[in-house]
Amino acid sequence: MTGSRSGGDFSYDLGRDPMYRQAREQYQTAGRLAMQDTMGQAAALTGGYGSSYGQQTGQQAYNAYLQQLNEIVPELYVQAREQWQSGEAALYDRYQLLSSREQSDYARYRDQMSDYYAELDDARSAYASAAKLANDNYWSSLEYQADREDAANAQYWKQLAYADKQAAAAEAAAKAAQNAAAKSTGTAAGSRKQKTASSRPAAAVRA
Repeated sequence: MTGSRSGGDFSYDLGRDPMYRQAREQYQTAGRLAMQDTMGQAAALTGGYGSSYGQQTGQQAYNAYLQQLNEIVPELYVQAREQWQSGEAALYDRYQLLSSREQSDYARYRDQMSDYYAELDDARSAYASAAKLANDNYWSSLEYQADREDAANAQYWKQLAYADKQAAAAEAAAKAAQNAAAKSTGTAAGSRKQKTASSRPAAAVRA
């Protein structure tokens, strides 16, 4: 890793930068070849014998490549920082996307729960209305039935009273007729007795 992505500040580890390690191997290889070539040329000038001059010039050639390697370190640092920033931006974008999805899911969840409770309230209201209507109809039916029974009872007692009145009137008429008949029978019997009594002295005179 070339930079820290733990959410803190950027930090650069040169030894762990793969670009630096690759460049270091390339420059070190090129430096060794340049050193060998320089030392070979110096040896050729001295008849094939090594010398301190050859070693010195060879080391200078090698060091020149190492210096070139050191010169690209700032560029590698910039690349690593840009890579870290790109990663941080990608992480931020991913976080924003996830956050947006979570907010959208939460909003959808709230809408669903709101719809659920609204439907539940509607169902409760409908049930309460239906229960109230059924209860009102039940008591209305009871009151209607009670009114009919009261009316039937009133009619019954009215008819019974009328029948009793008619029976009493008939009984009174029968008694009156009976009394009239009895009186008429008594009057007729008295008249016959009077006629019988008046006819008896006449018969005695004729005798």
